[in-house]
Amino acid sequence: MNRIAVCTLLIGIICAVPATASAVQVLPVNLEELVEKAGLIFEGTCMSVDSRPDEQGIIATYTTFNVHQTWKGEVSTTITIKTYGGRYGSLKMTVPGMPAFKPGEQVFLFLHPTSEIGFTSPIGMGQGRFKIFITPDGGKKLVNDDNNRHLFRNLDWEHMEGSADRNSISQLRMSREPSAGPVGYDVLKHLVEVLLQRSGGRIGRNLP
Repeated sequence: MNRIAVCTLLIGIICAVPATASAVQVLPVNLEELVEKAGLIFEGTCMSVDSRPDEQGIIATYTTFNVHQTWKGEVSTTITIKTYGGRYGSLKMTVPGMPAFKPGEQVFLFLHPTSEIGFTSPIGMGQGRFKIFITPDGGKKLVNDDNNRHLFRNLDWEHMEGSADRNSISQLRMSREPSAGPVGYDVLKHLVEVLLQRSGGRIGRNLP
């Protein structure tokens, strides 16, 4: 079966799914699960996005990032990830819940280990992709596609508070709704490093 035939078959399967199935349920994941399940954790800027059939004829999207810092996994100063779905000419393959990236946006990513045929995706789909933005007062914050609703649920807070960002983390822990809305970049970074320390993982490494 040639590549175009495979693409056509995949599209036919997707189009044959009943409309009610489009509301795909993605299991909620908290920060501890994001760190534990990720094969790669890094912060970077999206440089380019390109969709085309891969060697198996599956429509894939190739997104290249300039990597600023990495916390887990091995990566150079640039990385290209391959995810399912995309548009190629008149062909389109949609994966419900798969985040879309835009050149220029800065993100904090928790990615699944790469599969044997090169695919990956954020843990929990949009829950593992955090957009980084600057607030009007100059602060740096992050939010995932789920508005961080499940990010801090069921965390062991007693082991989270360290010397760095202790006040911010204490305020977050005691806030009325600690698991919803943007969170400070330094707070999330510190919590990731605490969780990696507990699991014996490597702490963040800045890249040139």
